[in-house]
Amino acid sequence: MAKLPAEFEVVIDKLVFGGEGLGYFEGRPIFVVGVLPGERVLVAPAKVTGKFAQARLLKIIKPSPIRLEPKETQYLSTSPWQITPVANQQQFKIDLVKEVFSKFATLPLPDVALTPSTSEWGYRNKMEFSFAVDEQNKLVLAFHQRYSWKRFVAVAEVKIAHPMISTVAHKILLELRQRNIPLTVLKNLLVRYSHHQNKCIAALYVVDAEFTPFNIDLPELSGWLIVYSDPKSPIAKTTKILCQVKSATLVEQLGDKLFQYSYESFFQVNPPSFNLCAQRMRELAQPHPTSPWEGEGQLLSPPFQETVGPTESPPFQGGVGGGLLVDLYAGAGVIGMLLSDKYQKVVIVEFDPAGTIAAKENIQLNQLDNIELIGGRAEKEGLPSILAGADTVVVDPPREGLHQKVVEKIIEAKSSQLIYLSCNPATQARDWKLLSTQYKATHWELFDFYPQTPHVESLIVATIKK
Repeated sequence: MAKLPAEFEVVIDKLVFGGEGLGYFEGRPIFVVGVLPGERVLVAPAKVTGKFAQARLLKIIKPSPIRLEPKETQYLSTSPWQITPVANQQQFKIDLVKEVFSKFATLPLPDVALTPSTSEWGYRNKMEFSFAVDEQNKLVLAFHQRYSWKRFVAVAEVKIAHPMISTVAHKILLELRQRNIPLTVLKNLLVRYSHHQNKCIAALYVVDAEFTPFNIDLPELSGWLIVYSDPKSPIAKTTKILCQVKSATLVEQLGDKLFQYSYESFFQVNPPSFNLCAQRMRELAQPHPTSPWEGEGQLLSPPFQETVGPTESPPFQGGVGGGLLVDLYAGAGVIGMLLSDKYQKVVIVEFDPAGTIAAKENIQLNQLDNIELIGGRAEKEGLPSILAGADTVVVDPPREGLHQKVVEKIIEAKSSQLIYLSCNPATQARDWKLLSTQYKATHWELFDFYPQTPHVESLIVATIKK
């Protein structure tokens, strides 16, 4: 195909799964973020392949009648769907999820409902900021521009995040300016918020192992860390903690339970809306009332025995319900623990060491005596024996979806019920194509955890085919 010009116009035909708009220029598909169907826009090539291109939005030439003015300058990096009312966003999400299931599998059910978020703005409890310098060579908080790791856009406020997050981030930025900390040693700033504590925790990631630590005393902070992160890694991940003041964890309430998690652990980013989803899972979970689990309660942690350490288990009494629940990809153990009172026994499987530690602490924090914790990758930790006799299997995997071996073992186990919560309906659809050979959907629902963005959570509840 011919080389694309430096700037060109394109008419957006439709939105595709993932939130980009699709148009065509001289027969080549062009994908653009921050546009709506029917709009004519001016764009510049950003990433070009032989078959298609992704382009940066420069100007709206002919706007859609449902377009709104964005509330932020960096909206393309954080929340590109704030350009249209939430009701329109929700319909787009329903249509795109149904389209992706039709493409990769079959619809679990003919129709799918969508439960709105409890808040349209200020819902995120976690933000990770980059750093840049402005025209006056002043240090600023920034996000990467869409389709680029080299271009940055300065951040004044992140309106989809809880307001305290922006407040804390800018106070830390001011401290960095006053200390003349150079951009070259900075990597990222992570700020997380707890509704339960009404506090934040902040971690400053630096690329200099000899960085001189300092404390920052803010009333909004329950913990402050300075972390050395290997500069060879593109992501902000702890190599060594250089400084820790107060706590490295937050505590959040979900349902009637408290959950502690570390600054780097996975945790739900919209807890109030997740509560709605958890309540739906509680309503639909079907323990077998006549098959009590016979065994002893215990906390296990292979293969991270040295990290987690031995644990004294409380006397095993079991939940008020019957049967066995197995929670795979469990993270801090949230779903399994919220359903634990409905089952005689719950087995939680989580491979991440930080998640395993958090799950262990949360079992003790909530004084749960019918949970067994297994630390290990779900696809490697003897799944047939773990799934044996399970009445309900719960999976909440990362965006990559279920490992194929996990799908195979779930199918082989033929548990009575499967609950599959997904943050990526595309990989859920891929998995459902196989799972639907043995399972029949009884409930399908979307949860809008992420207003102003294309992302949506998908919940499928299914029972084994007779």
